[in-house]
Amino acid sequence: MGLSAEKLVIVTNENDILDRFLKSGIYERSDEVAVTLSPGMGIFISSNFERLLWFLARGYLASKYDLKAGEIVTDWFQQLKTEGRLQVGSVAIKGVLSDFASEKVSDSETSVWKQYNNDNKNETLLNS
Repeated sequence: MGLSAEKLVIVTNENDILDRFLKSGIYERSDEVAVTLSPGMGIFISSNFERLLWFLARGYLASKYDLKAGEIVTDWFQQLKTEGRLQVGSVAIKGVLSDFASEKVSDSETSVWKQYNNDNKNETLLNS
């Protein structure tokens, strides 16, 4: 059932908060947000980020114990609120990199996708 995929690749624009997070384990607020062709990629805390943190906490730090995972995620968000950053640690990042990869792209690389999408309205571009 579904599409078989080895990894989910997260692609960010110049506001590369998720790419930096997956490469360092640190999610840090920036006062500078670049204007880009893909503004939806520049959101500071996307709704899916909390789900990713839950996945990390439950799978790699809380031994699949839901309550403990919730406490860890709550602590991370408190750290983000008070310090402007959160750090999940190397165990969680090493674990998540078995399922995820990330890369930062420029506006010109984003334009390639937009042009392909405009030229091929009935096709889907999947990059691997």
